[in-house]
Amino acid sequence: MLIHMHIHIHIHITYTGPGAGKGTQCELLSRDFGLIHLSAGELLRSERQSGSKNGQLIENYLREGKIVPVEISLSLLKREILSNAQCYRYLIDGFPRNFDNLSGWIQTMPSVCDVECIMFIDCPEEQLEARILSRGLTSNRSDDNIQTVKKRFVTYHADTLPVIQHLSHSHTHTASSPSPSQSPSPYKFISIAGEGDKENVYASFKSTFMSFLSEDLELLHLLIGEV
Repeated sequence: MLIHMHIHIHIHITYTGPGAGKGTQCELLSRDFGLIHLSAGELLRSERQSGSKNGQLIENYLREGKIVPVEISLSLLKREILSNAQCYRYLIDGFPRNFDNLSGWIQTMPSVCDVECIMFIDCPEEQLEARILSRGLTSNRSDDNIQTVKKRFVTYHADTLPVIQHLSHSHTHTASSPSPSQSPSPYKFISIAGEGDKENVYASFKSTFMSFLSEDLELLHLLIGEV
């Protein structure tokens, strides 16, 4: 989602299924546009390794392929955003992941930021599963194994996909179609094909992001003028 705060901070949040490469795509977009990338999953894994009181709880949820309680995820995201309040551009991936997350966001974050855009990288489940298992050969992540992968997809279909479908009822256009002239809601939902290698997916991701920015000339100037 793309969000801006009262001091005109912008955040772009990207949705995908497990293993669709949102982290890689967000890193590339951050590099090219000078954005600050915040991964909800990486924040949770970092918190788990920090030895905090929530560390073991986070480990248990991740190992079971379940969604970590919203209070934990949201507090980590909010802490990162507010600790860099002098920045006005962020790229967030992996949140909100269920309706509890979404409700928590709505209750907590409007005083901090407003959603402008949601981007969804759509990819077949078979390809997603293959990517995760391939990544697991070198990632050393406790959730990159076939048992957890299956659980993650059950969670994705039961919890995350309904949220994506709910949010997609807003203003929608694909990477290959022109954007509608008017939006019925404060944010836009944009779907991008996630099949193929990361270079081709990123070309579409970047082009779609640029197309969105072209509708917000002030934001476009802020981002392009600094990279």
